[in-house]
Amino acid sequence: MVAAVACTALACGVLELPLAGAVGKPSAPAASAVAGMPVQVVNTAAGGQAAWAARQVRRALTAAGYAVSAAGPVVRLEIVPGAAQSFRIVPGGGAAADNGVAAVASKFPSRDHGAAVSGGPGAADSGGPGVTIPSGHGVTVIGGDGRGLVYGALRLCAELRAGRRLGQIPAESRAPQLAIRAFKYNLPLPGTVYLAYRNLQHHAWFWRKSYWRQFLDTLARDRFSALEFWSADPWPELVSLRKYPEADRLSPRRMRRQEAFFHWLFHAAWERGLDVYLVTWNVDLPPGFARAHHLPERNVNTPLARRYLRAAIRAVLREYPHLTGLGTTQGEQMRPIPPDRRAAWIADVYFRAIDQSGRKNVPFILRYWGGTPAATARAAAGYHDGPVYLDIKYNGEHAISSARPHLQNHAWLSQAHNYKILWHLRNDDIFTLRWGDPGLVRRMMAELKATGAAGFSFGSEADVPGRDNYDTPRFQQRQAEPYEFQKQWLMYALFGRLGFNDSASNRIWLRGFERRYGPAGDALAAASETASRIAPQVTRFHWNYMNGDWMVEGDIGSWNTSAEQPRINYRRDGLYHGLWAWIFNNTLDRAAAAGPSAATPRVPREWEENIPRYVAARAAGAPQTGEAPLAVAAQLEAEGRQVLAAGRIAAPPAPYRAAFLAARSDDLAWANLGRYYAAKIWAATAAGDYLFTGAASEKRRAIGELQIALRDWRRLAAITSRHYLPREVWQFGRFSWGQYTPEVEGDIATARGLRPFPAVTQVWRVKPAGGDADGWVPVTLHLRGPLAANGLAAWLVDYDAWANAAAVQAAARGRARVIWAGRAARPGAVLLVSGDRAVIARQVGRRLRAVRGVDRRVQAFRLPRAGVFTVETAANQVPVLLSAPPAQMIAADLQAVVAPVARSRRGAVLTAAVQMPPWDENIWRQAWHAGLATYRFRLPAAGLYRVVVLASGGGLSLTVDRWNGPDKGLRREGARWVSRSPFVLGAGRHTVQIFFDHPGVTVRRVEVRPWR
Repeated sequence: MVAAVACTALACGVLELPLAGAVGKPSAPAASAVAGMPVQVVNTAAGGQAAWAARQVRRALTAAGYAVSAAGPVVRLEIVPGAAQSFRIVPGGGAAADNGVAAVASKFPSRDHGAAVSGGPGAADSGGPGVTIPSGHGVTVIGGDGRGLVYGALRLCAELRAGRRLGQIPAESRAPQLAIRAFKYNLPLPGTVYLAYRNLQHHAWFWRKSYWRQFLDTLARDRFSALEFWSADPWPELVSLRKYPEADRLSPRRMRRQEAFFHWLFHAAWERGLDVYLVTWNVDLPPGFARAHHLPERNVNTPLARRYLRAAIRAVLREYPHLTGLGTTQGEQMRPIPPDRRAAWIADVYFRAIDQSGRKNVPFILRYWGGTPAATARAAAGYHDGPVYLDIKYNGEHAISSARPHLQNHAWLSQAHNYKILWHLRNDDIFTLRWGDPGLVRRMMAELKATGAAGFSFGSEADVPGRDNYDTPRFQQRQAEPYEFQKQWLMYALFGRLGFNDSASNRIWLRGFERRYGPAGDALAAASETASRIAPQVTRFHWNYMNGDWMVEGDIGSWNTSAEQPRINYRRDGLYHGLWAWIFNNTLDRAAAAGPSAATPRVPREWEENIPRYVAARAAGAPQTGEAPLAVAAQLEAEGRQVLAAGRIAAPPAPYRAAFLAARSDDLAWANLGRYYAAKIWAATAAGDYLFTGAASEKRRAIGELQIALRDWRRLAAITSRHYLPREVWQFGRFSWGQYTPEVEGDIATARGLRPFPAVTQVWRVKPAGGDADGWVPVTLHLRGPLAANGLAAWLVDYDAWANAAAVQAAARGRARVIWAGRAARPGAVLLVSGDRAVIARQVGRRLRAVRGVDRRVQAFRLPRAGVFTVETAANQVPVLLSAPPAQMIAADLQAVVAPVARSRRGAVLTAAVQMPPWDENIWRQAWHAGLATYRFRLPAAGLYRVVVLASGGGLSLTVDRWNGPDKGLRREGARWVSRSPFVLGAGRHTVQIFFDHPGVTVRRVEVRPWR
């Protein structure tokens, strides 16, 4: 009986438990009223998609109690060419349906967007009453193409599954609002690279056809229209090239089996209405091929490599007729090729090979990342074998954040182009806990539609929807659904269904909760929706662009790219984001309640308040702009408290109980995580206030909030340890909440050790740029610093601009730019100005050149002599003058080493290669503190400094003050290594950490010198 129910749900569904072993009990249709009633299924359409649709309808009718036979009312399936992916359900069967086909076909929309629904306001996805016909008549399902017929058949199945009889099926017409709704899937096979170690080692489930039938049925039911398979080097997994046998990874027998499998897989996807794309990163070669020809495996640009890739592309296209299209990127392993030539390289390799393959109409996905707009547009214009879809990241690699798209370079959208926009919705956010916020996804789809995009690609770079193998044994015994896509059923349904129709009713999701969790469904749905608002709100406030930058489920991230952000986030090396990282971090815009933006999305000028700006505005008595940190914290606390009420939901009866307990456990985890983040934001705001103003009460408040945060984290760790085993997450290594409890405790010690930034007063003469020569007025700047630690320069100088904004604006007298005049006491003083507006510094009539490499948001000028100087800035910028440091070399003392680095008479030496655990192989070494030596030094004054390392051998990198930013490089100058960029350091104690890469390298001495 269970198997029969599961098969029926598989055929039917909007959200009806579609998989074998599905939890819960389906709602019973009015089977007693139709028991044994004969009904005919007449499929007049040709092709595999129509045949698959007919099979689903027959199964649904049988499950509803009908007897599928050659007599009785007719369920007719037709294809009448119209708008792609459109369908119409027409009440009536037999001759009545025949007479109406031409009229129905004439009403199909002429474009891929928009839909018309007949039968009243409740006739479509809402499940409400619609136009009905007398009982006993049949139904006609008409598709505008094969995929539209699949969608229409699934829609009919959903109505039967909901308990409607054939005579009660409402009329409906529907066309997709976004033509492309693709799911991104990284192949867990050799050559893919961008996946967790466990996924690349344990993927037996990938070869099971039962898995793929369930997964593809889920995508079809959720109205996804495409499946993108991503891999760095997929070619040897799909074809064997006679001309290049050295590229083979598989035996001939295994290759034949694998080819047969992929033929079946691509065909199975096609018959369910899914286009299949193969997308690569660029440029990667098979290891055997690279070894045979003495080439690197990545970042290759040789004629031989291009010839091999063309041959592989041609072979794959000829071998797999159900492979719809190809794609590649411009931003991964293409370093030998300048950015403005990468699109031309792709045209020469990929476009040329597609043309040589003889295949026609091969759509191509071209990712923007790493290329230039003009060159990409030129290459796309030269492609004539199908449409080009430009893949653009929607909100970096954290789509589950803001509903509004953010794009740094708007030329991709505004320039003349013939490519179509395909927004890349990367879920590098949710790896473990269940998630689904209909409101956020609905707004996101409206935004996508407003940009005129062809559609989206949704999926993860870090995970695949395969076997869920990280439940504890207790939960595994209860688990009826073994795959991750089954666990995240709501997430999939929201993106697919709302991409197809963003006005779909929330009753769809409520039905899913009712079928899975029985009488507890409604209450759990409300708790889960509230719980799902926590992650995007936290990520918007604590904004980090790349996947390795940030994992919202764990408050961790070892990278610090700060891509497309106003200033570099403050981050120390390591995974956990401690108190300092929360004080000095960028935020994203206030998109939570915003409607669709203009057709060309922009980065709004109104940002949520980051903590230093909020503290500066409050200290200066200025009006607040954006969403204040305390309001964000209060909202998270309220949502967490509301979700905790899920713990009081009564458990449903046995058929639903196991699934309910698992879902409720995740909701309770989100609740405690939200409360933890609320306390963390309150603590960071209070700590920031103390640092900038010296208010001792704020330090006490910060310590108290961090103690609350620790309490909530421990509760989170307890809940999740009962449900989940430690697991590997790509870029983050082995993860469990409990393993980070010591770091959460460490925040309290950090807060206790805080000292306020020293107050500094500087008096300048200021006048509006272009004003009278005698228009100078004195302006006193009240500064905090000048600098506390490496990595804070932009933040502190920005704070000074925000805190002194009123005085500067008064001196500017309405002008956009101002001129400052100051005096340097001796040569070598340093002038700092934050921001990317043009800054003009002069001394003795000579324009000074900015020092390169300080910080992409800080412009630094070294004054070559004592005396008067001037600097012209925008009216929202302020200069900060640092006195010249003493011209002396400072030796750093070796304080500690971490094995396999050891002390020797000559210094610190790496005695063996650094061994990283397999689970951690994709993590930056700095996150794990393996193979390093720590040195300490004290500076007499703030200024620009460089680090000099006297060492034998090379392969060294460094951090200063454990700052995980862009200044890790060393360049060789004879027998020493010198930091490539200057460090902006304040007076007092600092640290240098040296990381070793090659055994035998010995560091004899580390020195710190003023930058010259």
